[in-house]
Amino acid sequence: MDAIHFDALVRVWSAGSRRVLLRGLTASAFAGLLGSGGGEEAAAVQCIPPRRRCAKQRWPPPFCCPGSVCYHGFCRQRECGFNKSCRFRGQPCCGGICTNFAFDPYNCGGCGQVCDTGYCQNGVCGCPHDLQDCSGLCVDLDSDPDNCGGCRQFCTTGNCQGGRCGCDQDFDECAGVCVDLTSDPNNCGACGHVCSTGNCQESRCGCNQGLDECGGVCVDLETDPSHCGLCRHACHAGQKCEGGQCCQGFGQPCQTAADCCDSVTCINGSCHFN
Repeated sequence: MDAIHFDALVRVWSAGSRRVLLRGLTASAFAGLLGSGGGEEAAAVQCIPPRRRCAKQRWPPPFCCPGSVCYHGFCRQRECGFNKSCRFRGQPCCGGICTNFAFDPYNCGGCGQVCDTGYCQNGVCGCPHDLQDCSGLCVDLDSDPDNCGGCRQFCTTGNCQGGRCGCDQDFDECAGVCVDLTSDPNNCGACGHVCSTGNCQESRCGCNQGLDECGGVCVDLETDPSHCGLCRHACHAGQKCEGGQCCQGFGQPCQTAADCCDSVTCINGSCHFN
């Protein structure tokens, strides 16, 4: 045991803390065993200084340094206990820390009385003003979509305003879902109005630029052989549609070059590649 550990244990003994002394002796002995194997192993069991994270455990080391306690995840300098009173008269001591039963969420109304909501008022667990306790959580019933207007009142729209489920501005509710009636192809202009074209623009079914609607389907009149130049104007079998005109493809009969598509030409009564 080095001089630093020895002095710390002497201070603990003088304070009358047998439990902490025993813990320190055990940790020091364990550190001595590991220390014989190298400096890194010995450093692993050094005590945890104040304001560092800790865990409430008795084994294995490390522990909070002598004179400190592990208080809700952090080592803190012991403030009271072992014949030592709190600074202010009548202030309660819980686990070596001076507290206030009226406002301490970890000791609300008494030592160890933890508030799940994280809020303690006048020694009673609860929630701040304008918030409601729902299953141990403080929530705003005016805006919480999981507790809208009351605990466990779930909004399928995912939006709660003024304690009522609804939708953001520019959206409307359709079957419990917020949609944009100006662009939703399944709710175009009104809930349930489905666009067969799959396209909704400014609340009206239609087609994207460059396409036209033919029988509820968006087509390209420039290239569609079933709607070449006009809706339902179909080209003959073997023909193609180019520039909105039906034309003969490769290997098809022709009389003049105008009969063939642009990629082929009329040679000896048949369309061939140039």
